[in-house]
Amino acid sequence: MLAVESMRLTFEYLGRATADGNDLEARQAMMLAAVYGGIAMDQAGLGMVHALSGGVCSHLHLHHGLANAMMLPEVFEFNVDAIAADRRQRISVLAGLEPDASSAMLVAAISRLVSGLGLPIGRQTRSMGDAVDWDTVDWHAVAEESMRMVMMDNNPRTVGLDDCHRILASLRG
Repeated sequence: MLAVESMRLTFEYLGRATADGNDLEARQAMMLAAVYGGIAMDQAGLGMVHALSGGVCSHLHLHHGLANAMMLPEVFEFNVDAIAADRRQRISVLAGLEPDASSAMLVAAISRLVSGLGLPIGRQTRSMGDAVDWDTVDWHAVAEESMRMVMMDNNPRTVGLDDCHRILASLRG
């Protein structure tokens, strides 16, 4: 219940809160979304997004929230077909789609949420320029470190090392 309300508030208010820091209604809603999301994560655990973000953050010195946002569309695409039908329908409605939206439409909605904030996703991460030295990272080490994270066991779909490599490769362009 808390996770669903966190998602609802995020889809509704995140764009407003980031576009206008003086929008107190949106900022309050996002504060609640963060609290609800934090409680939900504590109770349910985390998955592939956070496991991959940990390694990416440590090797690229990125903010954890940015790394999570960069990972979210790719990992959601990886997981979407493993999400129970009733949950997918709820997420679809929260994202402004019809309950029976296709996997592709749902992935696109998640991608729009992230890119609508001006954050890079997928191959766009290369646009971060000199701030990130993509070519000196030991990507195999990042994938291996991610696989050792216990939170991978909470992922809706079983994750292998090759899956980590593929998602990390999508970020490198």
